[in-house]
Amino acid sequence: MTNKASDEFKPITYGRREDGDFLQTLIDWSRINTIDDICDFKDDEGNQYKRGIPKNKEELLALKELVLHDYQIIDIPDEISSLVNLEVLDIGNNPIIALPDEVFYLPKLNKLYLYGINPSLLSDSQNEKVAELRKNGCFVQIGDDIGM
Repeated sequence: MTNKASDEFKPITYGRREDGDFLQTLIDWSRINTIDDICDFKDDEGNQYKRGIPKNKEELLALKELVLHDYQIIDIPDEISSLVNLEVLDIGNNPIIALPDEVFYLPKLNKLYLYGINPSLLSDSQNEKVAELRKNGCFVQIGDDIGM
């Protein structure tokens, strides 16, 4: 294990599964990124909510809210698209270096939190999709911008 600054922001390789098990890929990704199993969490302001990612495939598939802020994750796997019931996605305050387009195509998404993430990270097509999501009533927060 090295402590070089350049190693700090390299994407972690979690490997795509040859068997096509997208949910297991997400679970593997969460373990490599040391993301807690879903649990109750209370922030400094006293707000309580569920945070983490279920390690059970049935719970993961049924998941409606995915709160992963402040985990120091730098990538989101494309397999996020398998979470078809997801309504809220909070991946703010992470040093993310790339977002897959799949984040913007979750069919039931109505809240997307990307606060603390550099808006220049988004491609032109992703910015267009953000505008479309907002037009359709989805709350989207990117960087310091709050918009609907």
